Amino acid sequence: GPQLAGVAEAPADDEAWAAIFDWDRPVGVHVEEPEAQSGGLVPEAHGLRRAWLAQAPPGHGPGDFASLDIVSVVDVAGVSDVLGPLLARSTVVCHDFKSSAVLQSLADRAGHDTYLAAYLLAPGKREYPLVDAARESALQTPACAPGDEGAASVAVTLAVADLQERSLREQGMWDLLREIELPLTGVLIAMERAGIYLDCYRLGEITGKIQDQLDELETLIYECAGETFNLGSPQQLGHVLFD
Repeated sequence: GPQLAGVAEAPADDEAWAAIFDWDRPVGVHVEEPEAQSGGLVPEAHGLRRAWLAQAPPGHGPGDFASLDIVSVVDVAGVSDVLGPLLARSTVVCHDFKSSAVLQSLADRAGHDTYLAAYLLAPGKREYPLVDAARESALQTPACAPGDEGAASVAVTLAVADLQERSLREQGMWDLLREIELPLTGVLIAMERAGIYLDCYRLGEITGKIQDQLDELETLIYECAGETFNLGSPQQLGHVLFD
């Protein structure tokens, strides 16, 4: 199967970051997401979170994983001040920017989101995992060292993005992704952060009134049927209506 050339460690010197990539060209980013806490809550993007950044050389073909330059970052939070301005110059290529608080801590927006592109190319699906996008593009996930699965993911993300761009251009949807879907992501993120105000007391009053109406209707149904039965049971309801 395909192989990665290797994964370099992030430089300790902040000034050395500028020489790692050509930051005026696309850079793939894959981050390690925090695990959901009890109740489905996801913690804020703080602490030691790994990230993998990759760039393809000019003229690189999709699936030519051995030619990629890949860098592993052990502590995202520790380099966000350095990476932020550099990524702002670049086209950030990632998968599902909107769902990643860690990605949002590194970049203001995505230049190509393979999740959104997959949606535009096949809008009838429920989910758009990266592995499905790779399989549909006939891409094999490259082998990597244990613990560096993120390196394989960022490599696949770049390859998928390249093929998606070709398909979107052919179908006349490239501008739709760049000018509508990607900017809309920022609006949705801002809406989620702002949240909405709920008048819980008023909602409780409405809930109580609705429940009273449901109780009255239930009593009326039992009176008309001449017996009580489980309204949620299709079998019992059928017996009352047709037997």
